[in-house]
Amino acid sequence: MENRDYRSPADDNRSMRPNERTVRFLVRIVDWIKSIVSSTGPARPRGQVIELRGRKLPPGKGIRFAKILLVEDNPDIAADFIETLRQFYVFGDMVLLVAYGFDAAVSFFSTENVGLVIMDADLDDEEGDGVELTRRFSEQKQDVTILANSSSALSNMKLTGFGAVGVLGKDPKRLRLWLQTNDPYGAGF
Repeated sequence: MENRDYRSPADDNRSMRPNERTVRFLVRIVDWIKSIVSSTGPARPRGQVIELRGRKLPPGKGIRFAKILLVEDNPDIAADFIETLRQFYVFGDMVLLVAYGFDAAVSFFSTENVGLVIMDADLDDEEGDGVELTRRFSEQKQDVTILANSSSALSNMKLTGFGAVGVLGKDPKRLRLWLQTNDPYGAGF
């Protein structure tokens, strides 16, 4: 009988298998990708649209700010301002655009006809801060009303220097007082 060199398909697979070091390397890459894709904390949206539907206004009356952009990176502070706006606008329909980051603020402002911006100066965002947004928004739309909403007096001064017309200082009561003077029909006056 003739002796032939016979190789089974299993022998071919063994020669193609990666070594242990390569496998560990690939596992580390997969784990790294998983850590990027899945966050350990709760997911925070970059933006949110809230429609507020109030009672009908008498003929000839209307709210001044039908679209308001709130730029605030702290969800707790944003919630306080959202609630203040919900309580104020009992008449008329308005849309509240909430931007938790720089990119969402730019997107909302460029796609919506925003009349009022409530601007936080110190955004925790690598793309930019509220001062840059205020400068951009004032240049793009001269008739937009911007209110500075920083806890820092220096930051509020920067915002007013670039076009903000008032200072709220993270106080929702100041916003309500400002709206009573500047958009009184929303509260039914």
